[in-house]
Amino acid sequence: MKETIWKLVWVFIKSPIVLIIPIGILCGIFYKKIIGKVGEHNVSQYLNKLPKKDYAVLNNVMLIDDIGKSHQIDHIVFSKYGIFVIETKNFHQNNFYNPIHQNYGHIKVLERILNIPERKFIPIVCFSNEARLEVKNNNSVINMRNINDKISEYNKQIIEENINELKIIIEKTSSIGISSKEHVSSIKANLKENEENIKNNICPKCGGKLIKRIGKYGEFLGCVNYPKCKYTYKK
Repeated sequence: MKETIWKLVWVFIKSPIVLIIPIGILCGIFYKKIIGKVGEHNVSQYLNKLPKKDYAVLNNVMLIDDIGKSHQIDHIVFSKYGIFVIETKNFHQNNFYNPIHQNYGHIKVLERILNIPERKFIPIVCFSNEARLEVKNNNSVINMRNINDKISEYNKQIIEENINELKIIIEKTSSIGISSKEHVSSIKANLKENEENIKNNICPKCGGKLIKRIGKYGEFLGCVNYPKCKYTYKK
């Protein structure tokens, strides 16, 4: 009887299910992170198809701004038609403000490092191909499969600098970087600071005063520096 039990145990240990169960558990725990990395990889694959003579691509860039906040930028595409700053999201959200606001912060730190004005940066928020996008009056939010078509829409030269030299500058700055763990801690600190600013009627985007406004959907807080700063907050 004992011998039979041990044979059954040995068969179970050798069975693929022993590996499948823990792998399934790990996938469940790290699902969002895995999906996010898959999305970033898919976009980088699309971007690699851009003509090398006209575009220079950087993926997964970590930068620090002048007040010590970290910025993890999914993709940067340098071209004579503008510098494309791409935020990748692999899930569907009804409220698209956060990634757009996040991209604005990325652009400001790139503006300072490269000494290139904000108007020459083009923000794009990229969602998975399965996501159903219902965003009006904002053509910077697209599905991943349309990323190269969106970039190709820009065909007027606005960048005089050598794009490969700009890429090298960011590569060297990014190498200073910080760990992902430190970046997450920085994000949490930023969110807390933003909450405090809003409580005190201070715009977390530009530092201007938040004032009450009335819009189509009721009362909200808007930045006094509108239209230069388009930050809004609705309770």
